[in-house]
Amino acid sequence: SFVNAFLKTFVDRLLYDSGNISRETCDWWLSVIRPLGLVAGILCYIPIQKFSYRRLYSALFAVNAVLCLYMLFFASYQSSTQIMAFLVIYPTITMAVSTSCFHLAQSDMVLEMKRLHASEGRMDEPSLAAMHMGMNTLFCKPAESILPIVAAEMISNLNIDSEENDPYVQSALYKILIIPPLIFSILEWLSWRRYNLTPQKTKHMREELKGLPSRKGQPVNQGLHVS
Repeated sequence: SFVNAFLKTFVDRLLYDSGNISRETCDWWLSVIRPLGLVAGILCYIPIQKFSYRRLYSALFAVNAVLCLYMLFFASYQSSTQIMAFLVIYPTITMAVSTSCFHLAQSDMVLEMKRLHASEGRMDEPSLAAMHMGMNTLFCKPAESILPIVAAEMISNLNIDSEENDPYVQSALYKILIIPPLIFSILEWLSWRRYNLTPQKTKHMREELKGLPSRKGQPVNQGLHVS
């Protein structure tokens, strides 16, 4: 969401203002990035089926970190080709994996909560899925706005509206483009290593739920479809 929020700014200032990319090429580039991410999201179900979303998330965070490190040490604000490739690859794979894997991870987390509540005999709890999604919205959605707000404040101090092609502005924008995704990709990779809901574990939890009767005598996993 951070890169998407300032995508046009990055394209205009780092690509078009460099003089190496035409206005028409920049416009076409902007128009295909989101559809490309949606198509890639559909194709993501192939590796999800083969390797599981857990491994796909780990691979995404690692690839993003390596990609940012390459851009940080082996490219610069003058590297138009590398910047163009980064502005396509990073948003595309991030959007693809997040849109295709998010609901799978959420359903497995709800399954784990349901199994825990069932094992404790807590059958009168509100909808676990609604509670989980509500907590996600309460904390994650505002957190998604923090980095764009900070970046917007930094960009506003760069006199970015000036028509002059200032190398200092381009260099600062380049660092804003690369460094925040690098930091958060590393943090995400480290935190995701603690996620242990493997397909084998979720299968075991579903089997365990079958032996735990609900308050009405029905299996507690009746109507629960997770993958």
